[in-house]
Amino acid sequence: MYRSERRKNDATWKDIKKRLRRDEAAVEMVQLWDSAAMSNRYAALVVRHDSHRPVYVPLLTELQLDSLRNVDMIKEEARINAIYQKPTRLRRNNRGDAMYAMLW
Repeated sequence: MYRSERRKNDATWKDIKKRLRRDEAAVEMVQLWDSAAMSNRYAALVVRHDSHRPVYVPLLTELQLDSLRNVDMIKEEARINAIYQKPTRLRRNNRGDAMYAMLW
């Protein structure tokens, strides 16, 4: 009973695609084991309203992500902001710049 009820509520990528407007995209972040790199790999699956199938966008490995983390930062919020901030001309050599470049 639980399994059949759960399946009724599971959306497929085609269900998501049908609900997207022309100017929208759905992005699913995934984590996969990369046996060649012996590390987890992070990627995105992107679906637009006109997609024939989801587009796989490789992002980075866990080892690359770990290299961007700064364990010396005292405040967790400062560490997160440093990693995820969009780069600007005012900041140089910021870990966020490296993360932004890897992801975008």
